[in-house]
Amino acid sequence: MSTMYPRITPRSQWPKGHSTVNAWHLSKHLGPLFQSTDMIAARFPEANAQAMLPAAAISGLVEFATTADSVYDATAALDRLFDAYESFPQTLEAFEQRFAASDKKARKRIVGSLGYLLRDGENRRPPLGKHFTEIFADAQFFKDLATRADLLKNGAA
Repeated sequence: MSTMYPRITPRSQWPKGHSTVNAWHLSKHLGPLFQSTDMIAARFPEANAQAMLPAAAISGLVEFATTADSVYDATAALDRLFDAYESFPQTLEAFEQRFAASDKKARKRIVGSLGYLLRDGENRRPPLGKHFTEIFADAQFFKDLATRADLLKNGAA
């Protein structure tokens, strides 16, 4: 694996009973995920380690995540998109545009990709040093995005 690019930490959750990562996990799941992460970092260098992504990177990552052949490639692209919490409005807009131009099978994949945006108003901006009204405004911002994502999800049903 290359160490030339910064790592994108996967948000994967292990099934209950798997409290440790053993060699099988490393070779079966984490190795391919890290390879996909390195590939995403190389393919979209402008998308590395930023809270705000450029529009070209957002549309490229959304397209890549919704058309990837591998679950690891899709996960790495989605992790990068959802690490950039300041770009969530543009990310959701890109998903909405892709959704409108997709067939039923692709729409299901897009709806599955929206899971992280559907976390009802969880404030992802740092709260330290802010007045409580600013924190509530940030939470409302993310809640509004979750509502839009939920509308898109329900439109696919």
